[in-house]
Amino acid sequence: MVILEPDVFPGNCWAFEGDQGQVVIRLPGRVQLSDITLQHPPPSVAHTGGANSAPRDFAVYGLQVDDETEVFLGKFTFDMEKSEIQTFRLQNDPPTAFPKVKIQILSNWGHPHFTCLYRVRAHGMRTSEEAGDSATGGPN
Repeated sequence: MVILEPDVFPGNCWAFEGDQGQVVIRLPGRVQLSDITLQHPPPSVAHTGGANSAPRDFAVYGLQVDDETEVFLGKFTFDMEKSEIQTFRLQNDPPTAFPKVKIQILSNWGHPHFTCLYRVRAHGMRTSEEAGDSATGGPN
């Protein structure tokens, strides 16, 4: 839950062992994903060791209800030299709606023991649950 909250106070993160890990987020219905946002405190306020525990390379997948059908939506790099909040355009074409999204961290910025994921936001349009219904909701 910590990665879904707006509090990015240094140390208030989901820390996992090593430089690779993954998390699956259940979305509020089926969402046609368009972008993913990662946030990490800047090096100037990061915990001991600077920002080397921040995610570096990561991949995003849309998951269907069965949790087995994955659709690759892109591979990206969170650049610590840029803003603490970075948004990445997903490759969801043709647009497909997913009830879950998986963030797979592939590397960090050099911390030998753990990686800290502070905040993740998924963006897109929520669609109806029923096949054949028109889209409902708005930008998330």
